[in-house]
Amino acid sequence: MTKSTLVLVLVAASAIVVATPSDARDAPPSPAPKPSPAAPRSGAAVPAAGVTPVNVVLSGPNCGHRVSPPSANLHRNSHGLLRWNIQNSCSVAKPILLCVYDAKSQALVNPFFPCTPDPNSHDVGKTFPVSAHDHVTFDCTARDDGNYLKQVRVGNEVPPGGCPSIFQRAATVDGKEKLLTHALDITIEP
Repeated sequence: MTKSTLVLVLVAASAIVVATPSDARDAPPSPAPKPSPAAPRSGAAVPAAGVTPVNVVLSGPNCGHRVSPPSANLHRNSHGLLRWNIQNSCSVAKPILLCVYDAKSQALVNPFFPCTPDPNSHDVGKTFPVSAHDHVTFDCTARDDGNYLKQVRVGNEVPPGGCPSIFQRAATVDGKEKLLTHALDITIEP
């Protein structure tokens, strides 16, 4: 048997090919292994398919609030949803109101199904409290295609009559004009 001869061995009805060292150098190189996906940054949100986390954090000496991310793209056909995570680090309970407006007409609308797990407790257009040093989490699933502005109102920004019928960039709060900067641009697509 020469170095270039192949030996076939039948083992349990499968063929194994054994090559000599000279044959190995003539073989094409094996493909490079695929790199594994990079791990997410520490502390970065890792959304599940179709889930966009929205974080509202109430904190600081004046109990101000931050909303992130500033925008969201949802896909109705894949049951896209906003997962609201609202954290109150303040020493007092705060009322929260989520209002949604059509981006073009700026009229009050609700392009979401009732939020889960309990729309009687937490839903779009409904004022609800978040206790001091507590948090709430709930999901709102996309229902209607379009472009929207979602406004988050907290504490004394919450009007007694609920969401205004037209989007407001500013409001009178404690007798002073206040710019309402906590809006989330939302696009819902099929």
